[in-house]
Amino acid sequence: MSDSIVYQFIRRGRVEPIDNLIVKPASLVTRNVGDNVTLQCEASVGVFKEPLSWLKDNKALSDDEYITMKITKGVKLITELHIRNSKLEDSGTYTCSAVKEVDGLETRKSIGLTVRKKPAVKLTTATFDNVIQLSCNATGNPPPAVAWQKKDSDGQFVPLPGKDGQWELVQKVPIFNRSLETPRENTAFSRVAMIVVIACSSFVILLLLFVIVVLYRRKKRYGGFFIFTLPPSPDYIMKLDPEQSLLEQTNKLPYDAQWEFPRERLSIVKPIGSGAFGQVFLAHATGIVAFDPRGSTNRKSGRRRSRFGSTSRPYYNDKRVTAVAVKSLKDSATEAEYRDLVSELKILIHIGEHKNIVNLLGACTKGRERDVWILIEYCPHGNLLDFLRKRREIFEAIMDHAH
Repeated sequence: MSDSIVYQFIRRGRVEPIDNLIVKPASLVTRNVGDNVTLQCEASVGVFKEPLSWLKDNKALSDDEYITMKITKGVKLITELHIRNSKLEDSGTYTCSAVKEVDGLETRKSIGLTVRKKPAVKLTTATFDNVIQLSCNATGNPPPAVAWQKKDSDGQFVPLPGKDGQWELVQKVPIFNRSLETPRENTAFSRVAMIVVIACSSFVILLLLFVIVVLYRRKKRYGGFFIFTLPPSPDYIMKLDPEQSLLEQTNKLPYDAQWEFPRERLSIVKPIGSGAFGQVFLAHATGIVAFDPRGSTNRKSGRRRSRFGSTSRPYYNDKRVTAVAVKSLKDSATEAEYRDLVSELKILIHIGEHKNIVNLLGACTKGRERDVWILIEYCPHGNLLDFLRKRREIFEAIMDHAH
């Protein structure tokens, strides 16, 4: 007889079955409208097949513009359901589905999602047969309870008869008693709206008064409103002090940008004269015949100065070439000599023009500081002193008494 061995199996406590399919974060999730929601499902590798799938209210889900699913494989199969910018319609039961490797049976685990929405109230009124009908439609999640209140003689709100929790509640009141008020929240909103309206109205009135004052002063000073154009340039010469010399007051005279002539439309020909610190060149100016800065600043009607600068430049299309004299500084000129040249330019701009003097045609001030050019009329016969000396022999000192 052979030896026999007896094996004894002893179980202590209760062995729980291993749950190989888990959903997170809990069986019920609550979020607010606009929140991002992430649901997770875990399954053991080797127990369940790939892939894991999601259902909403027993309908299969797929990726779209705001729902995405992410699958990660390792010790466990993990799938995540991401809902971006959740809406009220996203509320429901979400189910994770997995198929077992051994028998092919499907296993499901569910999780509930509730998206909360702040209550919204809409009040409407209607009149039928001398009766005012007030309707309150309230929406939200969870569904809000609706109740009516009325302000009594003591200024306190007291409940009106009706069914709490009813989505639409109608109160009928005789037409001769219309002293029903909306809830305090709407009253506060009305007060804020009234304050905003009053503030905006006051601002508009003040703005209109300011515009009226400005237009009145322009009409009185310039004889017109000049709404879309700038008013004429003031006569700065009339504001100068007659007790002081003009050179001492040139800082009060502005430089009018209308006199700026493009430097690239000038072609220097040759020098025709020079002085202690200045020099004069003969130059050819293209289109300066159509360049009329004095007319554009003094003309009160017709072509006016635009509020955004001069946009009319007819000289750009003019190809005629005119000989002009260009007065500039030498390279050795000092700061005082530069100021004297600028003062001369300002004076020539503001004293006007005359047929018996050499008139200003334009200026070039853009560029290096010492490159200030004053464009004046070119005198082809030289200076007056040399002209008279050359004609001394033919001069007859006879007075014409007829004139």
